[in-house]
Amino acid sequence: MAVVSLAAHKQEKIEKQDERLIRAVSREEVENSAARHIAPVCASFHFRGSFLEEACLDLGVEAYLQGGRTGYRTGKRGKTGGVANQFQLTQEALQAELTVLLLSWVHRGTLSAEELRRASRAYTREWWERGFETGRRHRCLKY
Repeated sequence: MAVVSLAAHKQEKIEKQDERLIRAVSREEVENSAARHIAPVCASFHFRGSFLEEACLDLGVEAYLQGGRTGYRTGKRGKTGGVANQFQLTQEALQAELTVLLLSWVHRGTLSAEELRRASRAYTREWWERGFETGRRHRCLKY
């Protein structure tokens, strides 16, 4: 008797789900959100078109996908019990990563760490929540 691993199938399913989620958002939306939240805090740094903007876009998309995966899982069941905890863990990790990245590349004398934390939190929260709602909507449409 052969043992079949479902890990490859599960990974393929996650990738297809991520593709469907990504189609619902445009690059311009993520860029505008990064410019709205992060650029004002980094006023002395030319944010638009920089490598830091690309890093912010990557983290915004990652927050969106993680929120979408969570929303997809809870959409059918309608249960939101662990969602607050999942959101908190994900958002804290992404916000910390974005804050450390920006603090390490932008001159500290021109940057307030607390303002940057607030901006990072708002940015990752916006994209996680938007992904969560999109994931829930996609799951409900599936059935």
